[in-house]
Amino acid sequence: MTTYLKKIRENLNFTQEDVAQAIGTTIRQYQRIEAGLSFCNREKLNKLEDFFQLPQRILFARNYEEIPSYYREFLNYCKYKALFE
Repeated sequence: MTTYLKKIRENLNFTQEDVAQAIGTTIRQYQRIEAGLSFCNREKLNKLEDFFQLPQRILFARNYEEIPSYYREFLNYCKYKALFE
């Protein structure tokens, strides 16, 4: 299950190791989260949202249609706009 999490990370030129370290987990566990094979607890989820400055509904969306309309409006004004066009 591909999500926007990987695309956003790559766009910002962060490695999986960078993100894993920032949220306090192992690289392997982060790889599983990014691949959609595992989910993180609330604490790590909050750290992911803070790290990327995006809500989980966007980070873990599999396609643009899964993003709620109120967040789609937000994307028009954020630095990640090009990723969702």
